[in-house]
Amino acid sequence: MFASFGVFSGAFPITGYDYNGDEYVERPEKLNEDFDLVFAAAGEQEPFWPATLELINDLRSRGARIVTYSCPGYHEWTVWRGCLRAMAKELFRGGKEA
Repeated sequence: MFASFGVFSGAFPITGYDYNGDEYVERPEKLNEDFDLVFAAAGEQEPFWPATLELINDLRSRGARIVTYSCPGYHEWTVWRGCLRAMAKELFRGGKEA
């Protein structure tokens, strides 16, 4: 349905309401096959951010390409504006590596 997705100030979505992404935990490289860009971002003072980065780094170590961005702040508009700007740069950079 979508070629890319981004998460701003949220835990990296593996499972959620009406969604189960266990296949991406079992085969992280599948993220690369299914999406041009996977982007996760948050304010550095968000309490969940360290645990989210730990999960993302595990997925990266097993082959997933995930772009991260963080900036000072919490769960607020100033952080999300920065997240959107950073994701837009990645989206228009060209997506998948050649």
